[in-house]
Amino acid sequence: MWGTVVLIRKISFLVLSFFLMNSSVRANESVWLWPEDYQQMLNYAGMFDDASYSFGARRPNSEDCSSLIQKLFSLVGIEMPRSSREQAQDGRFEEIPLEQMRAGDLVFFRNTWRRGISHVAFMLDEQTMIHSSPRSRSVARSQLTSRHPLWRKIHSVRRWKQSVNPHYIRPRFSWDDKV
Repeated sequence: MWGTVVLIRKISFLVLSFFLMNSSVRANESVWLWPEDYQQMLNYAGMFDDASYSFGARRPNSEDCSSLIQKLFSLVGIEMPRSSREQAQDGRFEEIPLEQMRAGDLVFFRNTWRRGISHVAFMLDEQTMIHSSPRSRSVARSQLTSRHPLWRKIHSVRRWKQSVNPHYIRPRFSWDDKV
């Protein structure tokens, strides 16, 4: 029974990932993120709980930190660069003070396995992050407080810039329509 549930979850995840990766906004395009988009991303992040860690996400059903971020943003139609270093340099995000961190922000860490930016996490709320952790060998939720081992390695907190006029009507997709 449990094996069937896991298999269905993996197949659903693969189909959704394929669909989303083929319908995303390229890195040089702008899009407005709505509160509902963030909520979808937060809900979607839960599907990755306990997924296995694989550097470069080379194995099926495995993630590394930046591939997790790619998949979360692809849900709302945004194509992200591949590496955490490239994601940190993405001009569609703006740096914000650590004290203003909230759900949907990205936290970048330095000197985790190489010099410079080398790890990224997605904030689920003001203190809880989800990231693909080589230490736990899986996608894990952690409380990002001053007691966390990564706290002193925080490089920056970045938030999606709202660069499109918010008064435009939100595009509707077939899966948004209530029948």
